[in-house]
Amino acid sequence: MRICAPRPRKAVSRRGERGARHRKVSSMAGITLIELVVAIAIGAVLLMLGVSAFSGVVARSARVAEVNGMIAHLGYARSEAVLRAGEVMVCPLAGGDPDAGCLADRGAWAEGYGVIAVPSGEILRVVAPADSLRIMSNVDGFVFGADGTLQGAAGGSIDFCAADDHARADSARAGDVVAPRRLIVSGPGRVRLAEGVDIDCG
Repeated sequence: MRICAPRPRKAVSRRGERGARHRKVSSMAGITLIELVVAIAIGAVLLMLGVSAFSGVVARSARVAEVNGMIAHLGYARSEAVLRAGEVMVCPLAGGDPDAGCLADRGAWAEGYGVIAVPSGEILRVVAPADSLRIMSNVDGFVFGADGTLQGAAGGSIDFCAADDHARADSARAGDVVAPRRLIVSGPGRVRLAEGVDIDCG
């Protein structure tokens, strides 16, 4: 029976071991400076896009809330006029102060507006100013009669424009600006959202 002696292991110097360990650690090292800079740049761009998109969502939500609030307050004024068998007005307030009375300024609706019983002057509701919007109307106020119709007017409209929107027409409006909205109040006192209209926010 032939017995083979085990082959002697090849000696590895300590220097060789250190070199091998160094190569292994080097291959597992972190990212380079260039890679880090690129990653930071990409992250910054994504963050800017996210902030811009979020700002647009907030602005659109604010506009929707103001439009829906106006619809609700106009409907409330109309129903109160019928219930009280007397006139009820919705009008902008001077500096948002109900004690100062209605303000004859068609561009002052964003300063706050109120629902006021006529002629007693009883303040039924007060709406706080809108900071992120400009609210403009082609009338000084809306007066609903006992039958629910508008008094002294065939109707009117209210425009809701973003604070940074000064475009005179839709074609001149920047793409990142929140689109304006218009409410139509008809002579019979009905309120509806206008569709397909060119709104001047200048």
